[in-house]
Amino acid sequence: MSSNDWASLDEIDLRRQLTEFNGLQARLHEQAENERLRLTDAIAIAEQEGQSWRHLISETGDQLVAAVKNALELFEFTVIDSDDLPQHKGKKREDLRVSDGDWIALVEVKGYRRAAKSNDLQQVSSASVAFAVDEGRAPDALWYVPNVYRDVDPAQREVALVGREDDLVAFGENHKGCLIDTRDLFALRQRVVLGQITSADARAELKTAVSRYSIDAGVSGLRTTANTNGASTTVPKAAM
Repeated sequence: MSSNDWASLDEIDLRRQLTEFNGLQARLHEQAENERLRLTDAIAIAEQEGQSWRHLISETGDQLVAAVKNALELFEFTVIDSDDLPQHKGKKREDLRVSDGDWIALVEVKGYRRAAKSNDLQQVSSASVAFAVDEGRAPDALWYVPNVYRDVDPAQREVALVGREDDLVAFGENHKGCLIDTRDLFALRQRVVLGQITSADARAELKTAVSRYSIDAGVSGLRTTANTNGASTTVPKAAM
């Protein structure tokens, strides 16, 4: 019999407990659904706002330059948009001028739907000549920062200037130049904001990189170094 009119005290008590449990379960389910909706809405907002965070790997032109500038400033570099310099009025020079104390790098930023172009290395090299004329000394580094195949999943993109390692080695040897893929810059920024490395660590990595910077020890991690005969050779970054 299900009626309490004819039930024992144990039956009445257990039925009461079950009713209370069902009520609690219903309230918890409602709270869980409300929290699920809140998180779903928050994720949608975060994904929309996150578009600007991904400009490093999705944009070109001024938006890409601004994204690179913001990332380098996060590493506590001093970064100037070179178009704002009075001596550059009406002239096309480097995109950014990056400094850390007296150390200065000139930065050329490019976004591509397809592959990077090795002749862009000449553009930033030309900026170095103009800098030397204006400042009476060469810059400490030249950085070429390409965002290649920007409409492709970043994990599936071809390495920038793959197969042009001789050009990059010459860029490093002759101009203290370095290619910094925006994917590697993005990954370096992630490490800093996640607390895995400090801003000072990030600055040191970039300042010492030559020819090609890579966030890991993969095939793109090339640097130049001198062998025992004084000649330069190319070695994987992992071997340094």
